Amino acid sequence: MVLINFVKNVLNRFSVNFEEETEFVFSDPLFASISKTIERPKEREVLRIITEDKINYILFKIDDTYILIGPYVTRLVVAKLSYIIPLIPIDGLFEPLINTLFESLWGKDGFRVKVITNESSADEKNYLKNKDYYDAKSIEKRYLREKSLLDAVKTGDMDLINSISFNILDKDIIEKRNKNPVRNIQNYTIIMNTLLRKTAYDVGVHPIYVDRLSSNMGKRIESISTSDESRVIMKELLFEYSALIRNHSYSGYSDLIRDVLINIDINYSKHISLDELANELDTSPTYLSKKFKKELGLPLFEYIIRYRIERSLESLKKCDIPIGEVALKAGFEDQAYYARAFKRIMNTTPSKWRLSHKNSTK
Repeated sequence: MVLINFVKNVLNRFSVNFEEETEFVFSDPLFASISKTIERPKEREVLRIITEDKINYILFKIDDTYILIGPYVTRLVVAKLSYIIPLIPIDGLFEPLINTLFESLWGKDGFRVKVITNESSADEKNYLKNKDYYDAKSIEKRYLREKSLLDAVKTGDMDLINSISFNILDKDIIEKRNKNPVRNIQNYTIIMNTLLRKTAYDVGVHPIYVDRLSSNMGKRIESISTSDESRVIMKELLFEYSALIRNHSYSGYSDLIRDVLINIDINYSKHISLDELANELDTSPTYLSKKFKKELGLPLFEYIIRYRIERSLESLKKCDIPIGEVALKAGFEDQAYYARAFKRIMNTTPSKWRLSHKNSTK
């Protein structure tokens, strides 16, 4: 951990955002292949490995542990890759970076750097010689499809999502960088999970929701074992992110009101007071109340009541949950008050609404 933190500090000195870049680091099948033919570093020896695709690694040994830094690229060759890896502008900075890092470990003259350029094996060359992989039009077409798909997820266009995702998964759009077709789709699903995560964040979804969905989907993706399963998970990924953006995007609101909405979203089942919200957000209750009504068009506590009613509907569909428990779970301590608020907003009673929607859970 000390070494990792040191590397982070060194990279930050060269304007490399470690936290952002590491979002794009995925398991790298290429290194697993070339590592079989690469010699192991000796004591106090640093290997800089450069593949024929200009992908870089740094490999060295401390005691009995081998440590790998990479993959990274030093120029914009990312368009030729089927997965995204960090771009580190390191060509002119490699020597000072290495010196800074390893001098701290072994002293100024206590190590040596060896550069290894790796030629692919015959099998790997045949595997990588996919003409579409290097075809600019094919790359452009794939990027346009991805943009259209991300736009569809933003707007919740389910028909377009279905259409584009079908083409991506079933019309040979995915690049075949691996001999295993399941792994190809799995890798591409990892890419889409990252792109969708950034899309959701960019349109105002709070990181707590983005991270939760991204982590859950990441676990699902790693469990993929068949092509059919990968297709199901890819579509689930798209629909889940679309729903996340639809339900939790707060773009268009001021930072203050965005924080209020997120607070309500997280704590709607608990007691919420204007004074506590204002104190937590370092503003006055009067200003917060006026600001909220101006941006939302209704008073703060009317919004909270409507939000709680909305969140209660899913529980209400489950006929085995008593209405009193549904009310409590949604933040209403008084079942009678919940029933009155429900009737005012939904124009029916909770029990009648449940009866009319009992088939929606089947």
